[in-house]
Amino acid sequence: AALPADTAQALLDSAFHAFDSGVAATAGIAAVLMLAASALAYWSLRPQAG
Repeated sequence: AALPADTAQALLDSAFHAFDSGVAATAGIAAVLMLAASALAYWSLRPQAG
């Protein structure tokens, strides 16, 4: 509340951008880990030939 309006807006924009970047990175990592876990489950649980 004590910051000038333009400084406060720049700070808010920076915080929102950092949050969005963090969410996107976390979602990407989660997607890769989910694909790796599903591939591991597929190869571990498939019936063995013979």
